[in-house]
Amino acid sequence: MRERGQIFSVDFMISVSVVVLALAVLVQAIELSNHAGQDAFNQGELYGKAVQATQLLVSNEAWTCRLGLGAAGMGLDNCLDAGKAVDKQGLGLGEEFGCQAVGVKVAGCDEEPGKAGNVVGLKRVVVMGSGLGLEEFRACRTGRACSLSAPKEVELRVWRK
Repeated sequence: MRERGQIFSVDFMISVSVVVLALAVLVQAIELSNHAGQDAFNQGELYGKAVQATQLLVSNEAWTCRLGLGAAGMGLDNCLDAGKAVDKQGLGLGEEFGCQAVGVKVAGCDEEPGKAGNVVGLKRVVVMGSGLGLEEFRACRTGRACSLSAPKEVELRVWRK
């Protein structure tokens, strides 16, 4: 008489199920790690772009105050010339980025972030002025009469569209 054994035993089925479950958990953990890494990379890139844009906002000679006469004068960082227009392209932000400026008028940066996932906002302190001469600059530094506005906080928010 020939004896027949089981083709699949219950303990074999349980062990295969445990291995498949362990592999599924491992794959899920790897996917979560990759997603978190990609988010961190995107946030870092966006933060770098926002830092660059705010630095250009307060230091670009196209719209900062000039100390002296005409183009030969020295630029003053953190002093925005009220008579000069600031634009989005001058901040180094292309069409793939959205931006919103608070406290200063920036052409092209009047959007709302809406449902953008990552929005980076950085604040800087600036003064507004125009046609600042050397004597007036010295007067401002010593606390005498000055045409520069009081320091005010401006914010630039940047996000990827």
